[in-house]
Amino acid sequence: NLSQISWSGHLHRFIYTLVVSDTEDKVTLIMDKNLISFVAWSDFNIVSNGPDTALKTLEIATKEWTNVSSFNYELLILNVDNTTSSIAMKTNVKARLLTKNEALNLSCVGGRNFCPSWLVTNLSIDNTEKLPFGFWLSTAVRQNVAWYINYSKDLNGSTVYYLGQLGVRSVIELYKI
Repeated sequence: NLSQISWSGHLHRFIYTLVVSDTEDKVTLIMDKNLISFVAWSDFNIVSNGPDTALKTLEIATKEWTNVSSFNYELLILNVDNTTSSIAMKTNVKARLLTKNEALNLSCVGGRNFCPSWLVTNLSIDNTEKLPFGFWLSTAVRQNVAWYINYSKDLNGSTVYYLGQLGVRSVIELYKI
């Protein structure tokens, strides 16, 4: 499921993206590499504010993008009882993070080697700037832990303030004409 999109922005170019979902009116794509190699999910070591640090970094990195329409979305947090609560309405953004539900819809389940190979391209156990270990999802696991996906196709959790191995992989939404 490779799609090709490119634009000439000041900072980055989407060249290859991968289809997360395709509905009647919208296609959701994820970049095939991390846009930001290393960033904390949140600097506050709690999940009640959502992925504030990761999203702020993503919004700064994508604000100059052209040929990608801005969109709005509701940032939700997964509660202990598996219900969701709204944290904020994000408006006029160019990209967002993958959610846990989207990862599950792509056949990721908790544990080892369950995510599809195409979702973990350009990740490595070596954990370098060009090939980081993994990327954050927008969904928290519990009080100070959030979900991430790593190079070995694992859907797992890490403390939210940790920035040594995890980055941000951008998700964009394109509306069909």
